[in-house]
Amino acid sequence: MKAVALALLLWPAATLSAGDKASWHVAEQPVLTPGEFGSWDDFAIREASIVRTGNGFTMFYKAVAFSGQERTCGIGIARSTDGVTWQKFKDNPIFTPGASEDEQVASFTATKWNDQFWAVFAVPQDEDEKPQVELARSDDGIVWQPAGRIEGLPFETPGSMSSQPCLYAEGQILHLWWVGRSNDKAFLCHSISRDAKKWTQTTMQPTTEIDSREMSAARIYPSGNYYVLVYAAHDEDKNRFSIVTKISREARSWFSKGPPEFAIERPPRGLIPTMIFTAEGARLFFPETLPVKEIDAGKLPGKPPSRGCVLRTAFCPKSAYVGY
Repeated sequence: MKAVALALLLWPAATLSAGDKASWHVAEQPVLTPGEFGSWDDFAIREASIVRTGNGFTMFYKAVAFSGQERTCGIGIARSTDGVTWQKFKDNPIFTPGASEDEQVASFTATKWNDQFWAVFAVPQDEDEKPQVELARSDDGIVWQPAGRIEGLPFETPGSMSSQPCLYAEGQILHLWWVGRSNDKAFLCHSISRDAKKWTQTTMQPTTEIDSREMSAARIYPSGNYYVLVYAAHDEDKNRFSIVTKISREARSWFSKGPPEFAIERPPRGLIPTMIFTAEGARLFFPETLPVKEIDAGKLPGKPPSRGCVLRTAFCPKSAYVGY
């Protein structure tokens, strides 16, 4: 019944032209901002993954700090009862990528599976190495245990950028989605597992069948008889990034239905959006790069950074959905 009800949340009451940003209401204040100087998240909030828990939501977010000349990162938790107002966990960070000061973690996405939290994340490597994709699990979402590396799947050609994997659970099955590359072509890739150890042969759909623009950060949300696809599209001619929502019954033929496109004016490198759907509409969460500004050099060793990121939210009421 929950799955069927969630599918109905995407049924629109009106039809508008795609890209109608007036349909989106951007909150004046950021959802999350960097912490005080010297804290683990004092520079940027880069990405988020949201899980429905109990009577509210749990957000896992990546934050970045500067330590000397190096950037360090970790994963923190924030909680909300309504998806609008969020409170950071006081004992953050709850997850760090490793002992190395400059080791990074990218595209941390979490889900609930078999009464546990499970997460997938990528560890970017050197230019001549493929990114490592790792699993982790937790009983409470706070204390995490390594759950092994995912091997044998075509995540991406060698390079420092991760393939931004997305993980979600549906019953007893774990679904893994990502945008992979082969012979200089991009594909929307999908594999499933019933034990988090063995993964099925990857299905690969050329991204050009979905969107003529460059696609990245694909996020899939199961919704009854539908799959909901949310991704970042880059239009090189217009030098514009947009967050796009499409749906499909069989995860092959994708249609622009649901919230209209949302343009990102100052996208950070590695833009990753996330979305939650309620009976009232869709709420988008996205990182926004702060404008270049002067920073008190006396507070930071060496040359100080001039940019950071905050996490913002925008809401699209169901009456403004497109399609059908």
